[in-house]
Amino acid sequence: PLQLITTLGITLTVVFALILATLGFTALLGKSVSGLFAATASIWLLGGILLTSLGVVGSYMGKMYQEIKARPRFSVEKTLCD
Repeated sequence: PLQLITTLGITLTVVFALILATLGFTALLGKSVSGLFAATASIWLLGGILLTSLGVVGSYMGKMYQEIKARPRFSVEKTLCD
């Protein structure tokens, strides 16, 4: 689930960054850009950044939890020389 959140966040960030770049280019050409559309795209861009951050921090915390438990990486079930 955390990888899905991270992937979704990266996808949203890239898509809406491209949309905002297109809106900026359109505004530079002198055409009118809807303020509501630009604001909505900005909010979605920030949401994508937040989802990406949440996924990265969650993955980090999960890995730290596994290390903190201090369980051995393997256990010896049987030895050959007894």
